[in-house]
Amino acid sequence: MAGAINDRNTYLNQISNFGNDPLTDKLIGKLVNLPAQQSYRIQKRNEFRPDKIAAKFLLDSAYYWVILEYNRLASAYDLLAGTIINIPDPNYLSQLLVSVNNSQATTSSIFIK
Repeated sequence: MAGAINDRNTYLNQISNFGNDPLTDKLIGKLVNLPAQQSYRIQKRNEFRPDKIAAKFLLDSAYYWVILEYNRLASAYDLLAGTIINIPDPNYLSQLLVSVNNSQATTSSIFIK
């Protein structure tokens, strides 16, 4: 993981890189209600590594925060080998992120006669 993400506040601050603010758009509340695609027993090689789990199941390590928040984990240190977590369905996740980004986008139109 580029730069250690050790607590919830650190990664919530980094979510802004995706154009989402969970405190104002309630993304997190919507995220935890997505259907799960599958369960996953954390392997030793993926212990403390939500980025590796996100890369494997969501095809992008940048979604490490989704793994943590979807499972209501406070930090990467809660990802212990042997723990079973749920993986959100990537199709529903994609739809949610698109809808959140679209609802936050502001557009202006200029009509020229």
